[in-house]
Amino acid sequence: RTIARMLLPGGFVLLGAPFMDGVHGCPDDYFRYTPEGLRRVTQAAGLEVLWSYSPGGEAVTGGGLLGMYTAYWSPEAILGPSDTHPTNVFLLAWKPRKGGFRRWRGASYNYTFGEYAHA
Repeated sequence: RTIARMLLPGGFVLLGAPFMDGVHGCPDDYFRYTPEGLRRVTQAAGLEVLWSYSPGGEAVTGGGLLGMYTAYWSPEAILGPSDTHPTNVFLLAWKPRKGGFRRWRGASYNYTFGEYAHA
């Protein structure tokens, strides 16, 4: 909520949190900043989520906990999205303003995010 209060209308925030564990909801798992947990906290603060990305996977997360880091895995395994075993959780949000979202002045094209990103 403090970040949301500090943002001017139209301002952006990029959040990131390490995870390295399995998501084990009963019914949900929110306050270790799971992908859904970070989304809900952000929305509850009045921000609109524009993008979220949680790379990892069961093998990469388990291997990381055993000391098997990036040299052991392909880029696809490390960067592929995972809702069940993310290694990190990233989220881009903005504080809505009157008139909605507009491109930056002078931008001649829309920005896109990587192929692994999803909204």
